[in-house]
Amino acid sequence: MLPWLHPGPVDLPPSWVEHVNEPQSEGELGRLREDVRRGCPFGADGWVRKPVGRLGWESTLRPRRRPRRARPTATPPGEAGLF
Repeated sequence: MLPWLHPGPVDLPPSWVEHVNEPQSEGELGRLREDVRRGCPFGADGWVRKPVGRLGWESTLRPRRRPRRARPTATPPGEAGLF
């Protein structure tokens, strides 16, 4: 380890460097890119919800688009309005 780096709060497993240097799958890479674009934490769903709730970032997990408007229901025959 470089002398100016802090060793961290926990001991790292012996294969840590190999683990973090493994390539991501296409699915992981796509999700990572989406999370970076949206500004939300990356990780397993259960883990992500903890910091999101603590920091008030719930909006980063919601869909980006506005919800669709409800379609008007059809007017039964004989009850047609003026318009």
